[in-house]
Amino acid sequence: MFVNRFEALKQFIEGVNGVLKSHQITEYKDISALDSYDRPPSVLSGLYDSVKDTDYDLRFVNVGNFSKPVLAPIISNGKIIGATIVKSGSGYVNPPYIFVSGDGIGATLKANINVLGQITSVDVIESGEGYNDDSTSLSVRSYSVLVNSDSGSQGYWSIYTYDLTTRVWSRIQTQGYDVRPYWDYTDWYDSGYNQFTAVDYYINSFVELSKINSQIGELVKVKSNSGGKWTLLEKYSNSESIDWTQSYKTVGLKDGTIQFNKNLYILTDTVYGYDGALYDDLNFDNSATQELRIILNSLKESILIGDLKQTYLDLFFSSIRYAISERVS
Repeated sequence: MFVNRFEALKQFIEGVNGVLKSHQITEYKDISALDSYDRPPSVLSGLYDSVKDTDYDLRFVNVGNFSKPVLAPIISNGKIIGATIVKSGSGYVNPPYIFVSGDGIGATLKANINVLGQITSVDVIESGEGYNDDSTSLSVRSYSVLVNSDSGSQGYWSIYTYDLTTRVWSRIQTQGYDVRPYWDYTDWYDSGYNQFTAVDYYINSFVELSKINSQIGELVKVKSNSGGKWTLLEKYSNSESIDWTQSYKTVGLKDGTIQFNKNLYILTDTVYGYDGALYDDLNFDNSATQELRIILNSLKESILIGDLKQTYLDLFFSSIRYAISERVS
């Protein structure tokens, strides 16, 4: 659709940020999707044996007692009904799943191990179908480690496996996405107010509002609201109600809105893109595609809705006009 999709995205995100800056988003809109990320596999996945904080710690992993097992499938009428343990191997910490290769489909097998990390039996979770003795084989992963922060993958989690022949750790899986680095909380101020606006009263909590004699038009800064963040209030009425909102309106809020950052559309000086460090890695040519999809969907379905629906439509049609202008020029 776009000739220069990064410029189009830049204009859209800048437009979105302009809208978000002037609206109190965090209190009234659902931004939970923006905290989503690809979580590391659980221990029950059987994908790794131990966990380390960083890839630097891999050099300290003891694999001296590890040896790979050898298994052979037992097939009946095209279904895998079991496995023969030719060599039990040793050194596993978590029971690994078994990889099935061949013409058939659908088989799922998982090993059971003893205290020495040897495979003692194989559970057939799904028998599958279409397998035969000539083309079907079983293999088991090597000793593997989940690294919580991998320096080679921008601090994402990764799974490394050990090659007994080369004695080298190799990354076989890494975190697929993380929306969190692409946006930040920022303070919100209503039109006409900012961080330099003079405040008439400072109080610790909303309870203390009843103890001050503020006048209409004066500003009160509450040090801590229910979320532990400051709130800036302006008095607009002398109501006797115990409900403070009947006398004050919020004109400023700590972390009251959000802003998306330029890493969504600028890849220069980052590890992303064709010249980035990750291009030839498992996350090659990463331009935050999945993160962007989540962000755009969140804007459409959860944030720019209700009173901001028209704003979303205006931004959408602005992008359409930009696409048309590219073709005209």
